[in-house]
Amino acid sequence: MAESLRWHSTNKSTDGKMRHPVDTPTWEAINARWPEFTLEPRNLRLGLAADGINPFRNLSYVYSCWSVMLVVYNLPPWLCMKDDNTLLTLLIPGPRQPGNDIDVYLEPLVEDLKELWNKGVFAYDAYEKRSFNLKAMLLWTINDFPAYGNLTGCTTKGKMACPICGEDTCAKWLKNSMKFSYQHTRRFLPINHPFLSKKSWFNGEEERKGPPRILSGCDIAEHINNFVNYFGKEKGKKRKRDAESEGMWKKRSIFFSLPYWEVIHIGREVLLCGPVQFRWMYHFERYMKILKGYVMQPAHPEGSIAERYLSDECMRFCASFLNQTDGVGSIVGRNEDIGSAVILEGRPLNSAEHITLNEKDLANAHRYVLFNLAITEPYLEMHIEELKGKNQNLRQNSTLLWKRHSEQFSLWLQEKKTTQNSGVYLEAKTMCRSSAKDHAHVADVVAYYGVIKEILLLDYYTFHIPLFKCNWAHVGKGVKKLDWYTLVNLHQGQKEFVRESFILSSQAKQVFYAREIRMFCNIPFVIIQFIINLLSHLRFAIFGSIISICNNICSLNIVHMWGIFFVWLFPFFFCLFC
Repeated sequence: MAESLRWHSTNKSTDGKMRHPVDTPTWEAINARWPEFTLEPRNLRLGLAADGINPFRNLSYVYSCWSVMLVVYNLPPWLCMKDDNTLLTLLIPGPRQPGNDIDVYLEPLVEDLKELWNKGVFAYDAYEKRSFNLKAMLLWTINDFPAYGNLTGCTTKGKMACPICGEDTCAKWLKNSMKFSYQHTRRFLPINHPFLSKKSWFNGEEERKGPPRILSGCDIAEHINNFVNYFGKEKGKKRKRDAESEGMWKKRSIFFSLPYWEVIHIGREVLLCGPVQFRWMYHFERYMKILKGYVMQPAHPEGSIAERYLSDECMRFCASFLNQTDGVGSIVGRNEDIGSAVILEGRPLNSAEHITLNEKDLANAHRYVLFNLAITEPYLEMHIEELKGKNQNLRQNSTLLWKRHSEQFSLWLQEKKTTQNSGVYLEAKTMCRSSAKDHAHVADVVAYYGVIKEILLLDYYTFHIPLFKCNWAHVGKGVKKLDWYTLVNLHQGQKEFVRESFILSSQAKQVFYAREIRMFCNIPFVIIQFIINLLSHLRFAIFGSIISICNNICSLNIVHMWGIFFVWLFPFFFCLFC
């Protein structure tokens, strides 16, 4: 959202077409009149909408609750009129509509708008990670015609019902119908239009009057500058009105107390305010339908709307920090519900159906996947070579070789994955005994040897932490250090590490294990750690080369009977005789 507030500053239309309020003359007039306001692209440009709703499902019950909403025009076209970005600022309680007294309820909001214009408020930009002074300006109001009269203070009925014509409105009272008829609409046509001279088609007269002069914001402000407002009325009595109020104005609107209002408040809104979809009431009427659905307590409808609105706003705010959740009321795009990187485009024509494959079909499908992935190609060749090396018949019979390869590859790959060398080493400070004879416990660094059993990824929504779950052993509990290597038994004493089996992946140091032949020792795992100072016990430099060859043999985990003899007994007798 913080980044989207800058959209208007870099996306103004360059082809002369209006696609957003940023392309309007009103926006340009503001930029020219208040350049210091324009220098900060994050300063808000707002639109205000107000209308009344009946919060009850029973429309026969007369009740009018008014909502006052704000929209932010800094946002791009696909965001600024969304429900999530519509700000409910005021709820005016019923049961009667406020009428001209709406200014009394709007006063706190107007005071905030004044502060946002004159001083601004301290705000934090989550996109740039810094604070700044945020200011705001109200561009225009959005409302239906009756609410237009309440907000602006002009009459919307009677002989001066037209806010454009004003006192020049051509109204005629019809005695029998008991209503006004508004005539002379032909005067808005071009001066050479043929309808102006037609008599019989209209009222029997030629149209000679020209269009009225449209008042500017400064003209209106000057006209009502000394207007005295009277708010409230006594029960059973009409509102007090003086001679000034007999014209087209019922009050001086509270919006004229904004320092900039008479400059940007102009009547030619179609030309000066841009595309109609950014200032019509349809969006707000749909949104008020949502507010109406919030009412769960008929005795206090406004309280229900306020509580539910705040709850939804809090949930949307929290959801914006949870990167694996959808916001409240969010709509999934047409092709986003597939959610697969493999299916690049398109979607099913009908709803999906979940099925369970039988074991045979599942094995065939799984085998086809394994045989056609680029990542498994090296393992395919490795398994074939391993089968050839174990069985001479398979080397001679390619048909039998491929059959055995197809049947056993899946299980072989699973064993290959689960038996990979995953040894870890960790030094941790813990309580231990200083020696076998001393029973007192001291804090010291202890070396732990283990093997990874599970790799977990803890999801904290805004970040992830990888963990290793291991089987452990340490000196005195499954670890025995000899001169040239260390014996590790990972099949005993695991109950000791039930509560402390996890480590951070960044703490683990990798070690390599080689399984020991049973005829030499009953210890299941041997960790081969070659000590550099071993070379100091050798008399000839050629023994270093032999040790290097042994290193390579052990690291490949191909230590068989003769390998054990070559790795350990041969160097021993070599040293003995040297």
